[in-house]
Amino acid sequence: MDALPDGGEHDVEVEMTHVTADIIFRTIFSVPMEGVDARRIFEAFARFQAVAPRLLLPSIYGLRWLVWPWDAWRSRQAAREIRGLLEALIRPRFDAHQAGEPARAADILQSFMEATDPQHGGGFSFDELVDQVAMLFLAGHETSASALTWACHLLANAPEVQERAHAEVVQQLGERLPELSDMKAMNLTRNVFRETLRLFPPVGFMARQASSACTLRKKAVRQGATVVVAPWLIQRHHDLWQEPDAFNPDRYDNDASRESLRQAYLPFGMGPRVCMGAAFALQEATLILACLLRRYRLSAVIGHEPQPVGRLTIRSANGVRLQLHRRGETS
Repeated sequence: MDALPDGGEHDVEVEMTHVTADIIFRTIFSVPMEGVDARRIFEAFARFQAVAPRLLLPSIYGLRWLVWPWDAWRSRQAAREIRGLLEALIRPRFDAHQAGEPARAADILQSFMEATDPQHGGGFSFDELVDQVAMLFLAGHETSASALTWACHLLANAPEVQERAHAEVVQQLGERLPELSDMKAMNLTRNVFRETLRLFPPVGFMARQASSACTLRKKAVRQGATVVVAPWLIQRHHDLWQEPDAFNPDRYDNDASRESLRQAYLPFGMGPRVCMGAAFALQEATLILACLLRRYRLSAVIGHEPQPVGRLTIRSANGVRLQLHRRGETS
């Protein structure tokens, strides 16, 4: 970002997607997302995400015949490229692990290779390992990138909140790099992200299949029927939230919001399939926002209004363009 003209317009989706992809790449493989292969993985996932919604919706409602052959072909091509690139990264370490060689790194890939089934004692096959890594890479960067992009948009349109968060970060960090122990002290910065997750939940709609016949709100639901849970609607519901459409990070320190948070806040899902990366995402996003707020002032571009659309996550159809102004030292 420092290479950009001071005060110039820029689509922050690009950086937010890159930084979160780099972080999850390092977490899985213990190497930065650099080089030709890493960039190809990144770009192949982008192509896959662009076409995925046109494949998912017909599948959810049992209307696969509505899928255009061209979209299906593009999806398969991107998926094959992703798998091929991931296999090339995973194969040497998998073979070394199978041969009993010492662990090369203490990362997620190593944990996956060491995992054993509690019932039969076996581990992941190579193909299963690639499946796990591919899903983790997609889920581990796309959702955070979406939320961080919208957080920048909200901060740019709420200068008072942005200045308060900036002051909090500067007071806590000064010039040094943030550490995990700084998290608790940056309460407002963390709440900015939590409020972003309420207004722009990365997964705006979740499909679930009824395991048995039941009744929901006086409507009969047959076994196997698809039920869509919509955080996008629930978290903006006027009966469940005070000022539901307002960007108000302070609501998380307000007792009046406690019941709303308990029953109507589910950006990570709920129940047995709640997102297991929730704590990771919250820490990652708070630290990224802290570094960003300390270094830049974000301002809205007059005449540009991002248009939310549901893809794999809630993204903007026309990007999220902001003006970036570099701040002085610890200003």
